[in-house]
Amino acid sequence: QQVRVALFAGDEGDEAHGGGIELLSPMDDAGPVRRFLERRGEGLHHVCVYVDDIEAHLSRLKAEGIRLIDETPRVGASGRRIAFVHPSAAGGVLLELEERPSR
Repeated sequence: QQVRVALFAGDEGDEAHGGGIELLSPMDDAGPVRRFLERRGEGLHHVCVYVDDIEAHLSRLKAEGIRLIDETPRVGASGRRIAFVHPSAAGGVLLELEERPSR
């Protein structure tokens, strides 16, 4: 994604289980976050929610006609599997699904 990432863990000290904040900064002028900022300006880029079975969630969303950016998971900045729901399907906000690590 050509970004620098800063993660701030939530209350439990573990962003995978207690939530947290992720800040992104584009590393160059060619990446998708840079293009987003040029089109829309600074602000909220996306919201991430943790799920236990990302493939099941993607299948359900697709079956319900929800527009997806990723129909299959890919590896995200955390090293975990992620997928994005298109902003047009989530009130104008890019929605990221991230699979929780096994407990």
